[in-house]
Amino acid sequence: MPDLLRPFLALILCALLSACGPGGDEAVVEPVRRRALADLTPTPVTTTELLDWAEQVYPTLFPGHEANLRFDPYTYRYYPATGNYVGVGDGKVYLMGPVAASLAGDRYLGEPYAYSDVATLTCVIHPDRCGRKTVHRITVGGQSREFIVYVPWKAQAPGARMPAVLMLHGTSGDGERFYSISGWREKADAEGMVVVFPTALVHCLFNDANRNGIAEAGEVEVATKWASGSTGVIVPLCGADQLARLNPTQRAQADHPLADDITFMGAILDTLRSDYPVDMKRVYATGFSNGGSMTARMVVQMADRFAAFGVAAGRLLVAPLPPARLPPVVYSVGTLDDLEMATLGTTSPLPLTAALGEDPMFRQEVTGPLVTALRLSPSGSWSAHDIGRVHTSRFVHRPLDAGTTHQLTVWIIDGATHEYPNGINHPVKMVDLLWEAFRGVSLP
Repeated sequence: MPDLLRPFLALILCALLSACGPGGDEAVVEPVRRRALADLTPTPVTTTELLDWAEQVYPTLFPGHEANLRFDPYTYRYYPATGNYVGVGDGKVYLMGPVAASLAGDRYLGEPYAYSDVATLTCVIHPDRCGRKTVHRITVGGQSREFIVYVPWKAQAPGARMPAVLMLHGTSGDGERFYSISGWREKADAEGMVVVFPTALVHCLFNDANRNGIAEAGEVEVATKWASGSTGVIVPLCGADQLARLNPTQRAQADHPLADDITFMGAILDTLRSDYPVDMKRVYATGFSNGGSMTARMVVQMADRFAAFGVAAGRLLVAPLPPARLPPVVYSVGTLDDLEMATLGTTSPLPLTAALGEDPMFRQEVTGPLVTALRLSPSGSWSAHDIGRVHTSRFVHRPLDAGTTHQLTVWIIDGATHEYPNGINHPVKMVDLLWEAFRGVSLP
């Protein structure tokens, strides 16, 4: 067998064994028992796409770019330099010539050799068409909770044990939105990790901006919110009077106690352990804005269950108590983040200089709580970096205690507003920064 074909055969083995056939399906899973998912055939790759892919991946076998030829029922290409043919007919991929003789051995009779199904190769060429998206609904503290789990094609091979990432949306968002825009689903297709997109509960919050004790226009917010430490504490939940003024739909969504989101995260981890091919020592969490603050809370309360964390444009809003273990954390914020600028009492962009790390408000509000909880040096070493054409700066806070290797890495991203950079809303892709930091970290 040609060595070049061995990786290709490994990729399609799972489908040939019918252990993880093509999916692309979405299922709702109710509490207690996860029902089996029916395999659905993905949109098949076209013949020209398939033959082009063969030329690109195996140029020594199928050199150059030959034209499509037709001999019923086959559409094929012939490569005079190697004497090889590759073609498609009746939903199968066929080979002829030396490559077929090498694969078939004594069984090769000089006729078209059926090598694979087109559907199988579709998943190899377009893995995004074969990922499984499952919507789970579970009950936590008497409240119905929802989260999406995406299992890419690469994570469906028999015996696979893959890392997993939880992505927490910001205020008014939901799991479906960040499934679509965060970039983690595409990263999962490329790298093979499982990704999870939970949805926060809707809360009614009373933000008494003028401190007169009266719920005025603009001071009542009804939106999805994580219990990050400010929800229901710094910003109290609406009372009965405020709830009574909501429309029936909003009142039904928001008339409940503060969500127990730490228990919810634990329930998600339990589902990953029981139902999915996840290496539980390599589970990571990231979040944006209110979801970033929830992730920061998880740093101090769930560090024994997550290997590393990424906090984007959020802050630690609970007491900075020492976590059960000292994990690595990545923090990120844009220079044009209006919420961060307001927190620091400025209308100017955050600087990309070392001076930001010494700013008293930046230390107090942004880095200080995490530095305290993680027992790190309050002074971070500064360096400038270009990510593509985007200027960034980075502060690295290292441990005070000898023998520990965790750190807080702070990225300041030029031109980013209050957003989760995904390559479309901003040239930087947060998933690339975080996956580079996460991938080598595991729980002990």
